[in-house]
Amino acid sequence: MGLVPPRESGEQERLVAAAGGDDLATALAAAPNAFYESRTGQDEAAAVVLGWPADRRRGVLLRLHDEAVRSGGPPRYVVGPLVERLDRGLRWSREDLVWMLHRVRDELALDDGEVYQLPVRVAAALGAADLRGLGPALDGLLTELSRGRLPATLRRDLAARLGLVVERVTAAAVPPQLLHAGDAFGPLARARLAEVLGADGAREVLLHAASLTKPTPSKAWTAAAPADTAGVAGAVLDLFAEFDGALHADNDSLLRGLTCLAALDPGDAATERIGRAAGAAAAADPRWAGYPYAPRTAAAAVEILAGRGGDAPPAVLSRLASTVRNKALLGRVRAGLDRIAAGRAAPTATDGGPEASAVAG
Repeated sequence: MGLVPPRESGEQERLVAAAGGDDLATALAAAPNAFYESRTGQDEAAAVVLGWPADRRRGVLLRLHDEAVRSGGPPRYVVGPLVERLDRGLRWSREDLVWMLHRVRDELALDDGEVYQLPVRVAAALGAADLRGLGPALDGLLTELSRGRLPATLRRDLAARLGLVVERVTAAAVPPQLLHAGDAFGPLARARLAEVLGADGAREVLLHAASLTKPTPSKAWTAAAPADTAGVAGAVLDLFAEFDGALHADNDSLLRGLTCLAALDPGDAATERIGRAAGAAAAADPRWAGYPYAPRTAAAAVEILAGRGGDAPPAVLSRLASTVRNKALLGRVRAGLDRIAAGRAAPTATDGGPEASAVAG
């Protein structure tokens, strides 16, 4: 994590010390967690905490952050919704954020999403003057967040919110939460493709690609694609085709979206590019052959290839059918080959089959 400026006061420690006992118990009871307290108890506790003075609520939030950092974020309460409840109308300071960053850095308990909830929220609420000089520390926090073992949905949400803050503070050309250092490919792409990724419109292409959550994009997602995607998608996929290694789940999701954007071009060159990306994504370390380097990208590429014409798709899928060891991906590959075979075996109007009769009739 980047250098955090020194703390200037002990105000936060005083508030944390004061926020214990009944205050903490009441706040925890207000958390919307059915396994922790009854719904009636939650509603009653929520009414109480919403009536607390600002400093009292602020102290409890700092205490919750402190406990989450020290303990790794026990799952006995849900900090995210509780933070939203307690934070209504609060004013945070630069020193509050610096204190939170020191707590995270000093303890290095970063495997649970609870330790990120409050600093991300406070950082997003502060203005440019309060964030001056905190760019390296916030970027370091974002890197640690990307490496943490958090649920994917929570990680993406926190990373997107923190990424906007880092982007604002550092004037980063590439959204910081994308192509991050959770694997070797992210830094490689940033270094090798700096000009492409920094060009006008590239940010929108990357963000749209990262928003895809399924192997097959919806019509709405496709219709909302930026007008010019080929340059960014093609450059990243071509570099990935040369890469030999596993992708972080976030970067895998990004490349899945870029693969689907590349597929908007119906030409043979795009098919070849997607085929090369499919091979790189489906490859695996020989020691763990059942774990593809980029399973999301591989699945999307297989679906795309199965629906395209020409000689390249069946050739690529046939190669994958003989090398892939992951059962789920292998099933997709075989199903794709079956679709291609069925499509080419179907009679057409020129064959004089049923379709010809229908046309003639």
